Amino acid sequence: MKAAVLVYGMYTCFDIAVKSWRFLNEIDCDVYFSTWSHHKKYSPKLDYLSEFDVNEDMIRKHIPNLNLQIHNEKDYIFDYTLLKVIFHWNNCLKMIEESGKKYDIMILTRPENFMKYIFDSSEFFNKNEKNKIYGLENIKIVGNNKYFIQDIFFVGDFNIMYDLLNTMPTDSSDMHGKLSEHIISKNLQVEVINNIGVMTLRPNCVESNENNYEKLWDKVQEWG
Repeated sequence: MKAAVLVYGMYTCFDIAVKSWRFLNEIDCDVYFSTWSHHKKYSPKLDYLSEFDVNEDMIRKHIPNLNLQIHNEKDYIFDYTLLKVIFHWNNCLKMIEESGKKYDIMILTRPENFMKYIFDSSEFFNKNEKNKIYGLENIKIVGNNKYFIQDIFFVGDFNIMYDLLNTMPTDSSDMHGKLSEHIISKNLQVEVINNIGVMTLRPNCVESNENNYEKLWDKVQEWG
């Protein structure tokens, strides 16, 4: 069995996060990576600015054979963040189409996602029921006809995931709400993956010399 791993978004702390991606060595997978050529994040809480250019070597030194696109964000106009996300999703999907390869499952994640799980990565191949996708939480009702779901990590049957990403609506700036509605419109259930933690790192995590989940979480909390 084979997995397509889609990685989308700003580089941030990829060099730290990727060290936790055990699936790279435990399963047969290809990585499709779409990111920006410039990283910039600021924390008002810490008065901390992280800014640097991103090049191909910074990424390929960790995953030499990945499929990679690096784009200059200034070449595009996005009215809201969801459009940036869909832009990267579409880039990854196009790279898969051009590869001509077939996959059993898809793993969707972000460059700065640090992962901690106690099972063998081959368990991801069991996350393949046709009426489900698998994530970190269930869809929550947060108001009158309003929904919320974390968007940072999903696994599922390749065709189900491909269709979900490929048909994502662009008529709202509410990433969490619109994704929830889209999943519901596809008659899909979200099943929580047990025994996994996925943490989106912040730039101040570079101050930590350890790849320790709990210590990195402390830095994420400091960022605000």
